[in-house]
Amino acid sequence: SKTMRGVAPSAFGVGAFMETLCHIAFAYLGAYGNTQQQNSGGLARTVWLLTYMRSVFVHLRRSAEKRGKGAPGEGLHEPLRKALSHETSDLWAFPFEATAVFGEAPPAPP
Repeated sequence: SKTMRGVAPSAFGVGAFMETLCHIAFAYLGAYGNTQQQNSGGLARTVWLLTYMRSVFVHLRRSAEKRGKGAPGEGLHEPLRKALSHETSDLWAFPFEATAVFGEAPPAPP
């Protein structure tokens, strides 16, 4: 991997990112959620997180389309614009086809 002078490569991978998102969602629902959310288990909180993330993605895409007058993502950073250019059903279909969305499959776990 490429490194810039004086910058160490990141050791924060996809697994650590997902763990962090779940930790934040679990803590948020435990502290600020209603009674049902505070007493829910890990599966229900994970489903809430995925539902919330999909809702935010759909809202961001609609907002970008309104600002760009039909061209999603004009004026946005390239990775975000690329993600918004895909159909929502492609990103949330099961089983997830990473190659259809990102052009390459993620590496297999060790």
